[in-house]
Amino acid sequence: MITAAPWVALFGLLGIFARWGIQLAAVRSLGLPVHGATFGINALGSLLIGVVAGIAQVRPGAISEPLRAGLTVGFLGGFTTFSAFSIESWSLLKI
Repeated sequence: MITAAPWVALFGLLGIFARWGIQLAAVRSLGLPVHGATFGINALGSLLIGVVAGIAQVRPGAISEPLRAGLTVGFLGGFTTFSAFSIESWSLLKI
């Protein structure tokens, strides 16, 4: 799995910035609350993880293992984050 490390690192960085940009756009342009944007991003990312996993299962070899790890663990792992959702949910409960 060491060959997947560069993919995971690079795609993870891209996923983090994609999440940040989409969240800013959703809050500023659409007027969504931060926790609403986080929920939407997590739902979209979870759906995309399922799509990538489904493709990898139905068509073995269609996605190389390093690329699959880069997409799911890296990009979509950085894009979706349970910790942000947890913190924002906790702040809502404290109100």
